[in-house]
Amino acid sequence: MFETESKSVVFDHTLSTANDSLYSALGILGQMQKLSERYVLMGELRGDLMSATEDAVEAIQEVANFNVSPSNTYCDVTDYYSVINNCNYAITYMDTSLVNFDTKEMLPEFAAIKTMRAWTYWQLALLRGDVQWMTEPITDLGQSNAEYPVKTIDELAEMLIEDLVPYIGIRELDYGFIGDYSSQKYFIPLDLLLGDLYLYLNRYDEAAQAYYRYIYNHNVTVTWNYVTRFTSEGNFSSSTFISSYSGEMLCGLPSHEDPTGYHPELIRLAFNFKPSVVPAASFVDSMALKPSFYRLNDGQQGLEAVCVGDQRGQGLTNGGGSTPVSYGVYAEGYDTKTLIAKYMNCAKSHSGSDPQNEYVNGLTYTNIVPLYRNSMVYLRLAEALNRSGRPSLALAVMRYGLRRDVVSGTNMKVNEWELNASYTNFTEDRFNDNRGTMGRGRGFAVDANAEEVNRWIGIPDFTRETVTVQDKDDDGNPLFEEVQATDDDGNLLWEDEAQTIPVMEQKPVMITVGVHTEESMNDSILFVEDLLVDEMAAETAFEGNRFFDLLRVARHRNEFPAYMAERVSRRFGKEGQASKKAELLNPDKWFLK
Repeated sequence: MFETESKSVVFDHTLSTANDSLYSALGILGQMQKLSERYVLMGELRGDLMSATEDAVEAIQEVANFNVSPSNTYCDVTDYYSVINNCNYAITYMDTSLVNFDTKEMLPEFAAIKTMRAWTYWQLALLRGDVQWMTEPITDLGQSNAEYPVKTIDELAEMLIEDLVPYIGIRELDYGFIGDYSSQKYFIPLDLLLGDLYLYLNRYDEAAQAYYRYIYNHNVTVTWNYVTRFTSEGNFSSSTFISSYSGEMLCGLPSHEDPTGYHPELIRLAFNFKPSVVPAASFVDSMALKPSFYRLNDGQQGLEAVCVGDQRGQGLTNGGGSTPVSYGVYAEGYDTKTLIAKYMNCAKSHSGSDPQNEYVNGLTYTNIVPLYRNSMVYLRLAEALNRSGRPSLALAVMRYGLRRDVVSGTNMKVNEWELNASYTNFTEDRFNDNRGTMGRGRGFAVDANAEEVNRWIGIPDFTRETVTVQDKDDDGNPLFEEVQATDDDGNLLWEDEAQTIPVMEQKPVMITVGVHTEESMNDSILFVEDLLVDEMAAETAFEGNRFFDLLRVARHRNEFPAYMAERVSRRFGKEGQASKKAELLNPDKWFLK
């Protein structure tokens, strides 16, 4: 399992100073760099958004086709266990009792390393479906040959939660800028990893609480600064959306500063004369057919026109033209290809050239791989909110953004009874800039209360039962109407014998409304969840999340692997979809062994 002579294994059992803990954390971070490319490829090639080409090496084609041989290089888990082993060493020998002015000065590094280990274990479990569990460092050949207990992915999730919860609220690491980014962005946020683990286990309220805690403490918002712009109805102008890949990065795995050091080959694999990975044709087609809702800018209200296409894929015009955004059509002579452009947003250039990729100018390589972004965190929060019985609040993440005028006031956009937990409070000023994620690619008018919009992205009335209740005004006050009084037999009452002056009384204004039963609520949840799955694809395509996204939703629905098989088989075309779907009903096909 391990190369025991590797220089990455530390044998001096002394981690008793702040510098020791600092160098341990940074050293482990350096090892995690090697996991970044696999994070993206293993997360996307087993999803429904990315396909492998004939020019890809056999190992990539095998993963994408779910026919992985034992000799496949991606089955080698040495790099994962190397990180885990070094984490175990630091955790075992770090002296967290050292105090400096009543502060346990090594505890932040200790918590960060525990989180690194948990994240690495989790990625390994998502790759294989199980892990060998070890918490003690391996420093000799005998230990490396020992038998270690195997934990299923479900067992691991429970164990990691138990291991991380005691460190909620511990100060995050900050060593200033290292290279091009603040070092704060290099360490896995504990709350976000906890949220993922809770969400996987269908512990929705705890997941929502973890995501909200991070959002609140870090003032995270989703704005329309990263958006597709139009000059007029249906005519693409420009897009800053692609910049969200790095601009909204909350955490990422950096590459070596030196161009001769380690770098993920994502640009070489995707943005090349002969790409190895490309957008799945089924995904490109579905994005082009999504309805969009045009309004010139976000300072206006209402809907001006319904158009076609989610512009977070590529910018489309009425004349049939297109401009690359996350992906796009590139022409070289008479040859055209649809290439993934997103990775170029996290690129670094250097003098020289890449003989394996003459498509780009000079020597261009990936300098960081984002793991968490603002919009991704909000969409996972929405996933947890939806499954906790708050579908209108989850929908608001996509259509409106969670802010004061959306969740309160006379024109609130959500069901008031859904706002009954601490993690549903978005009334503070820190959330004022929140906007709906859909508005970034499907038009600013996604927030319009128009029939044409609600038909596509509004929750239908799934209620099957009705009840008569008293109507209320916009301020919530009961409504009454003045009517002529009657006696017990229903005869009209008069104040005079001539029956010219009626006896009047105040009578409640009654209306018939739908009642949400468990069945109708589940219909609403499934409707919003379908929107969320598509929205996650549009917002975070090719970033390494898709396998995990589909796996979670399949578990929410108790439909693993059928749900995943249905969606992923679509990228094999009409001719191959049925046979691939049948093949993917085997749970073992989804994990590399």
